Amino acid sequence: MILNNHDTSADAGEQAGRFATDVTKALQRHFGAFNFDTGATGDFPAGDELPPPPAEITARIAKDPAAAEEIALTAASASIGALVTIEVTPLHEMTSGKLAAQCGHAAQLAWESPAMAPAVRRAWADDGYRVRVVVPSREQWETTTRPVSVTDAGFTELDGPTETTRAFW
Repeated sequence: MILNNHDTSADAGEQAGRFATDVTKALQRHFGAFNFDTGATGDFPAGDELPPPPAEITARIAKDPAAAEEIALTAASASIGALVTIEVTPLHEMTSGKLAAQCGHAAQLAWESPAMAPAVRRAWADDGYRVRVVVPSREQWETTTRPVSVTDAGFTELDGPTETTRAFW
């Protein structure tokens, strides 16, 4: 069954609930024992143990490209082999929060898309709804279409209707 905004059946509501639960579980696996309801932590790092904000890292690398070599990745990317890819516009800058929200919208719309075959939807669910996020070149963005496109209304960071993300599988 395809879940969409117009389907009010009990099955659709149940399916949406399972999707939200699965996404929450994936976030909890990623962030350890973090309790999203209370903000309490188990093995989630304390504030002084967190890495610097991404903007601080990118600003340092912009000043000194050799600094990129100092970044130590502690694990392989969880996005390798993800079934769904989300493209982010190279035409506009967004804060990390806005970007995360737009990627979340693209993932939800991908799940609801009639273009996604039921077998792919099941495989994606079985894989924990992992996504790969990429920034295409300007030329790729302007010449390629995807089955899912997210247009931000422009009420917060962006001016007017702006295409922010796309998804494909």
